Amino acid sequence: MVTDYFVVVSGSSGTHTQALADHVVDGLSLAGAKLQGKESDPFGKWILLDYVAVIVHVFDEETRDFYNLERLWGEAASVTL
Repeated sequence: MVTDYFVVVSGSSGTHTQALADHVVDGLSLAGAKLQGKESDPFGKWILLDYVAVIVHVFDEETRDFYNLERLWGEAASVTL
């Protein structure tokens, strides 16, 4: 098993995706979660936050459409928040 949950969200620009990722990191830090790793491209088109049991993917809209993770993990149960 890779992880228990994938969270996939979209932003409208590189600045927006970075702000979303920063907000996730800040909020989860306050809740006591420790960020294990972060990967991103230089333009903020995609950001991955690794919390081991939860992986957060933040994409701009075009990049989310390109990678289409929902299709790759289509057999997994979906939870809408």
